[in-house]
Order: sequence, then structure tokens, then C-alpha cells
Amino acid sequence: TLSARFNDHETGWDLKIESQLPAKRGMGSSAASAIAIIRAFFDYYDEPLDRTLLLQLADIEEQITHRSPSGLDAATVSSDKPLFYVKGRIGVPIEMNLDASLVIADTGKKGATKEAILAVKDELKNNNEKAEKHIKHLGELVTQTKGYLAQNDIVKLGDALNFAQTDLAALNVSDPSLDHLIHVARDNGALGAKLTGGGRGGCMIALMQTAMGARRLASILKENGAHDIWLQPLDKRGNN
Repeated sequence: TLSARFNDHETGWDLKIESQLPAKRGMGSSAASAIAIIRAFFDYYDEPLDRTLLLQLADIEEQITHRSPSGLDAATVSSDKPLFYVKGRIGVPIEMNLDASLVIADTGKKGATKEAILAVKDELKNNNEKAEKHIKHLGELVTQTKGYLAQNDIVKLGDALNFAQTDLAALNVSDPSLDHLIHVARDNGALGAKLTGGGRGGCMIALMQTAMGARRLASILKENGAHDIWLQPLDKRGNN
């Protein structure tokens, strides 16, 4: 698609992707790779690239990879600010300057989004009222979280993560590998912890008040089976 766009039928391309983001872990690795490749092509051909076109081209890859993507991954990985995102709408930048750090831990198990979707469908079919209640609550938590991010209310933010995990587990989106690391995190100082991505494997996130606490938790999670760990400071300076 990109070669055809630039009408270049002579240049041969051999793409080698080196990424620190593991595939199928709920971290947006496919979208991140697509965004990087698109930007590289436009840079090579010295052509302007606005955000609208960037997302349109990234969506081609995401459609191939995920069939029916929400657009969230491409929107967020291409933005230099956090976004409040609703499918089919333009992401709205939100304020975030937290005195906290995020610990991301990989279960070592590939996420199974398709299985998770089928599990939610089963819950909606067999326990409709209960499932709808959990889904509605998740939406309410997302809206509330915008305020917590802007107000540096890390205690309520942590609570929101825990409540969301309860809803996701009730919808059968979580699994034992995620539950184990989440419980370890909560037992060792995390203000909140939940799965990230499509569920049924992949990664979990834990909110810690300090960078030192995050490093300590990272070691504990490793000792308890996490295959890989990433630490992400959440303040504007990138450290705390």
C-alpha cells in the first residue's frame, strides 16, 4: 500500500522490526509497528504526513491484524498525550500529571481476545442483567478516571483499577495467570491493579505511589512468575 502510494515500483523493501513490545500482550505492538513503518516511509520519501492520514493508513494494518479494531491502539501510540477515546470518535487529549509509577508485568501467556469476546457474549446471553451491570460500571469508571488523572488522585485511581478488574473478572475476561500477578501486586503495596488489553493472558498493570516502590514490586513480580517487567513513571518529567 505504501509503495503504491508513492508510485515507487523500483525500490525493494526488506523490513526488519526490532521491538521491545511483545506481540499479543495487550500493549499495542501491532499499532506501534504500523505507526513507525508509516512514519519511516513518509520520512524516506520526504512527504508530509498529518495525523488523519497516519491513522487512516494504520487502520489498514489494524484491520488485517484484528479484523474489527477499535482504533484505540493506533490513536494512543501516535499521540504524545493521553487520550480519552470512544470508538468512531476523535480521541480527546486529557490532562495527566500523577505522582505515581506504573508497573507493567507480562504473564508470559499470549492474550486471547477472541476467547474473551466470546466469554462476554456468553455472559450477556446467560446472565444478561448481571453482565450489563458490569459493562455499564466499567464505562462509569472510565469517565471517573479522567478526573482522577487530572487531579492527581492516585488513591481513587487505584480503587478504580481494582473495581474495573472485579468487573472484568466477573465477565470472564481475566484468567488465573493474570489474577495471580494482580493479587501479588495488591499484597505488596499496589494502590490498584488490573489486566490490560484483551484479557485471557497478556499483561497486567499496577499503580505504585513511588518509583522506589515500583522497582521493589517489579522484583517481587519477577519472583512470582512474571516473564517481563516495564516501569513507567507517570509525571510529566518522566520520573518520580
